[in-house]
Amino acid sequence: MYSIPRDNYHSPKMRWSKEEDALLIRLVAENGTNRWSFVANKIHGRTSKQCRERWFTNLSPDINCKPWTAEEDTTLIQLHSQLGNKWAQMKPMFNGRTGTAIKNRWVWLCKHKIPDIIEKFTTPKELPAKPIDDTIKDELDYYFSTECDAIESLFVPF
Repeated sequence: MYSIPRDNYHSPKMRWSKEEDALLIRLVAENGTNRWSFVANKIHGRTSKQCRERWFTNLSPDINCKPWTAEEDTTLIQLHSQLGNKWAQMKPMFNGRTGTAIKNRWVWLCKHKIPDIIEKFTTPKELPAKPIDDTIKDELDYYFSTECDAIESLFVPF
């Protein structure tokens, strides 16, 4: 039975230190993104898979770490209605966002934004004077007016 030598073992749950991140950045700059076994041998206790994943999900300069825009939120809501939880398939639509970042944004939207919108329309106090479709659109416009008018593209009459 094969076992990992004790001096090369590193718990997969262990956080990356700033020193490890700096070393990984330097090694990738020197060796590129195709030599993960070589890179891992230079970082004590890290596997090639850990190094590759750390680079592509956290450290790569290609990762978009800017705040999410209302347009991106709108796109995410639309794509989720079409694709479900297929975050990797959504990545090309979000310039530089990782699949994990897209998933995390969806979870945040579900907790903080979407329930507020749904609640307004699942417990009506009285019937609106104008058609419900216009009321929903007005509410969505008002709700997102501080962010962007891009949410209007979500509105599809029922």
